[in-house]
Amino acid sequence: MSESLLRYPALSEKVDAARGTILDWLNPLSPRHDPTFPKPIKIGAHSVAFVESEVDAWIAARIAARDAELTDAAKRQAAAAARRERARRTQRKAA
Repeated sequence: MSESLLRYPALSEKVDAARGTILDWLNPLSPRHDPTFPKPIKIGAHSVAFVESEVDAWIAARIAARDAELTDAAKRQAAAAARRERARRTQRKAA
């Protein structure tokens, strides 16, 4: 099976990030390091590329994490609203 490879310009466009940001994601010493970001493969003496399907999977994982966060936030908001409503009812009964 043939995998599509992305060089830095195409990768930058796909993830909407500058080459410097991508290098930071790859650098373990950077505060912006992202250990989940796909690792490059060597395609020449001084050339690297990224497997497009791995980049797509990374993007999908970030979307899933965001959606899970939103779901958790919505659950917390609903629970807080329910607590406020119970508190209001309790205050009305006490009055």
